[in-house]
Amino acid sequence: GGPRRSKVETLAEAGAASIAVVNRSADRATALASVRGSSACRIETVRWGATPQVKADLLVRALATEQVGPEERAAWDAAISGATLIDLNYGPRAAEARIEAQRRGLRFEDGLPLLMEQGAASYEFWTGERAPRAAMREALGGTWEDSGPHSTGGRRISSTS
Repeated sequence: GGPRRSKVETLAEAGAASIAVVNRSADRATALASVRGSSACRIETVRWGATPQVKADLLVRALATEQVGPEERAAWDAAISGATLIDLNYGPRAAEARIEAQRRGLRFEDGLPLLMEQGAASYEFWTGERAPRAAMREALGGTWEDSGPHSTGGRRISSTS
């Protein structure tokens, strides 16, 4: 859907060296891989349950399910030591992914910063005023820094959806 599509395009435009799209549907993976904007980023599709050939320093999890199954774990095998896993789920829905990431030595971030940024964008659109991000972050119990334009710094990215 939209979050996966925009995620691939945004990461490509931000300078990712390569992106591996892992999806439960081969057709959706191919469609996602074709969304690259004007970027020269190399985007490959990977069969669900297979391990991407490229090693990833960033994994983005865009699955509605809380469970981390064996097929998904295969995609996680592409992560290099110390890689970051971002799960678009948050709170209790991200608990199993958080545990699996920690077990693998991955840095874990859940979807709360994204939720806050979506709210901030809506606030700014509808009010024309700068969103009170510090208050929003505090209300969500977050400790992350204010978001802004993010660069992947040439990261290799694997996306499971």
